Amino acid sequence: MHNIVLWEPDIFHKTLNVFIESNDPSPIMVARELYGMNCSTIKQSCGFEANSKNYHIGDIILKRLIGNYDVLLKQLIIYQSLNSYGIYTPNIICNMSGQIISTYNSEYWVAMEYIDGNFYSGSMNEIELVVDIMKQLFCALHHQEIFGLPHRPKINSEYINNKDLSLFGETIHTILKESMYDITLISRNVCKAMELFDQSLSVVHIDLHPRNILYKKGKLYILDFDSIQVQSREIAYNFAVYKLLRRCVSDGIDFRPFINKIFHGMDIPKNSLAAQAEIIFRLTSILHSSSPGNISIWKQLIPVHLRGLYESEYILGDL
Repeated sequence: MHNIVLWEPDIFHKTLNVFIESNDPSPIMVARELYGMNCSTIKQSCGFEANSKNYHIGDIILKRLIGNYDVLLKQLIIYQSLNSYGIYTPNIICNMSGQIISTYNSEYWVAMEYIDGNFYSGSMNEIELVVDIMKQLFCALHHQEIFGLPHRPKINSEYINNKDLSLFGETIHTILKESMYDITLISRNVCKAMELFDQSLSVVHIDLHPRNILYKKGKLYILDFDSIQVQSREIAYNFAVYKLLRRCVSDGIDFRPFINKIFHGMDIPKNSLAAQAEIIFRLTSILHSSSPGNISIWKQLIPVHLRGLYESEYILGDL
């Protein structure tokens, strides 16, 4: 395990979404001019999410969007349609012109119902619910047309350590150096399996982790509409299973019965390498994008991903 302490609580264990007052004038003007709201202050999500552009005002969340308008619109339409499959998502609120995406100063915005709940914590009630929700979600998305949606990049070459890993700091440098053999080996195995994974390309939710699920009064709400993309179902499903069940181990809950339920009746096989494929992508993206003076904002997730390479094999493999 190379000095990596497994099953440690990470940012995904935090269940409260904290908002602080924002001095950004744009969301206030959007709320006033496009949604007819009488407001002078607004709060912004202040969690770890470095790319979070969520603003809380009254009973809505305003999201500043990044991306292509047509792609965002298609993702939103699919996301909104999930309610017809019995999958809860926050309601999308049209602006005063009846549009679901607003444009203000060349920026795109969407307004959604504010769900006053907690992020998924891995309680027994939530685990029981997520077993059914995951199946429903992936089956509902599987029948969507992939045209016009972004494709998740895939691993097509093994990772080669060509970086000065000391730029990440002494602690991360040490665990990266000691784990480099495993990173290279797993990335090599992922490359060999990608052709097989590609046979299950589908519309999926690529980032179904605890902070993209809200729990309120016995209901789970799926968040993060722009994670609706095209990827191997095998990769996305196994990664989600790992992220949502890892809490079982740290809380002393036997995860095996839930594994059986989650995969029962699905045409997706249990495969730890599939989960590792997504983890390797995230880890190596951070390593590749960092350079002296330009360290990735996701640097602090390196230990989380390194643990995931080993933990996913415990949950989804035959260890």
